[in-house]
Amino acid sequence: MLEDLAAEIHESTSLLELIFKNSPDMGETDNALACLIRSMIKTGEKAYGYISQIESKNKVSE
Repeated sequence: MLEDLAAEIHESTSLLELIFKNSPDMGETDNALACLIRSMIKTGEKAYGYISQIESKNKVSE
């Protein structure tokens, strides 16, 4: 389940990056998109971190 969420976060981040690259240069919009992209990347990294922790705990308990 977490892997599905992480994949969706990654996909959303990729779409935001595409929008950022293909939108006209408007300072406020660019700044907001860049901030949102950074936030999505950090959220995705956290999700993958949680997945790794859960996988490690499951291996130890087996």
